[in-house]
Amino acid sequence: MGRPPRSRSQSNRSRPGGGHDSRGKRPRPEGARSQEPREPKPKIEETEIRIVGGDFRGRKIRYSGDVRTRPMKNATREAMFNLVGGWIPQRLVIDLFAGTGAVGIEAISRGAECAHFIERHHPTARIIRDNLAALGVDGRAEVHSADALFWVRQFLKDPPTSPEWMVFVCPPYELFRSRGAEIKTALEQIMEHAPEGSVIVVEAPSTLDPHFFPDFDQWRFRLYEPAWLAVYRPGAEPFNWQEFVANADAAAEATMDGDAEDSEQDSDLES
Repeated sequence: MGRPPRSRSQSNRSRPGGGHDSRGKRPRPEGARSQEPREPKPKIEETEIRIVGGDFRGRKIRYSGDVRTRPMKNATREAMFNLVGGWIPQRLVIDLFAGTGAVGIEAISRGAECAHFIERHHPTARIIRDNLAALGVDGRAEVHSADALFWVRQFLKDPPTSPEWMVFVCPPYELFRSRGAEIKTALEQIMEHAPEGSVIVVEAPSTLDPHFFPDFDQWRFRLYEPAWLAVYRPGAEPFNWQEFVANADAAAEATMDGDAEDSEQDSDLES
């Protein structure tokens, strides 16, 4: 007469590493690392961004605080609108990679006729809609929860011919590395289809070679570390890159000389 078959639990106990311990848990195999406790994610705190000009100057809009929606620095945003603010009234504004929506809302504040905001992060797009409603201008804007580069391709299949466009392209800096070719293609397509007199503004990292931009001589560049502001306006005077570099070098040398003088004065004071 043969032995009765062993039960599954008996079989597991007889194998090394099998079965459960006295607390009903499987024992950890020898040499396995204990699971390190995960560090808590940093708390995202909602904050506000101030509108710097136009009808809503001084008003504040909500910003989620999410690092995925890097807001443009206030000083850079103000400098940008000092450059292009005179061209905004009565234009169609397109705010690609809208993020907080501050750029497009600033343009509406300064007289834009209407605006498209394109932001792929759905919770952030919802906050843009809330901010537009709070300012009473939601009837002058559309918010699209979509990939900006995909949206451009769809929009340009049947683009409006009026009014003139003001296009803001302010992607996360990392995208110039990971999707640079797509960004360049999108710029080329916008330049081809935009109504005459339209303006394109790009915020890019200062490490980007300005020759990245299509029809390089048609762009104007301003350096606001850590960013380039590049402005495209067809028919503008050709850009003199050599003169720009010379002026930038002279400004840097003047700054260094001023810092050296300050250091000498500090040393005199200390002595």
